[in-house]
Amino acid sequence: MFVNVRSALLQVTSFTNFIDIIGDNNPMSAVARFMDFPQFKKDLIMLWNSNFLKARRLRGKTDIAMNEILEGVDSSKEFFWKVAQNLLRLGYKPTQLGDSFAIALGGASFYRNRFNTYVELGKSETEAHNRAMRDLRERAEEVQQSSRADLISQQQASITGRIFLSFQNVTMQYTRIAKKLLGDLRN
Repeated sequence: MFVNVRSALLQVTSFTNFIDIIGDNNPMSAVARFMDFPQFKKDLIMLWNSNFLKARRLRGKTDIAMNEILEGVDSSKEFFWKVAQNLLRLGYKPTQLGDSFAIALGGASFYRNRFNTYVELGKSETEAHNRAMRDLRERAEEVQQSSRADLISQQQASITGRIFLSFQNVTMQYTRIAKKLLGDLRN
């Protein structure tokens, strides 16, 4: 069985993806949220148990290659392929847990700062919570590995890209984000 612990540890380091250079979750604001540890802990637990992260862990599809492998194995009804499918799921479990932990860890300060921003703008606590969670989901899908086909480039979708760029999903997402930001600055 292939258990990729290194991938899981690298996933955890991606909690920094939720810190902005400027904005309501800048480094100083993120540290301030962490210093309020009781609230930070509540937010982290709330995010870990959120429907978004539960679904992300259960569906088992955090990147394109894993998604395609599991779908290919799912299509077979033979005993060997079912065993292989279960072993693959177990092998990817540490990476899935690392992904969820990174989102919850980085997302706790992001969520609380965004929640506070919406409350300051006059939103009710329920509406602030819903908007902050929506923003968190959008950020997570944008910066964390995703099996969403609309988040891969045309190069990655090609046959050559499937071979040579299969492990560059997040890197290419970042490149597209940076290119968009530079274009926005230029305009």
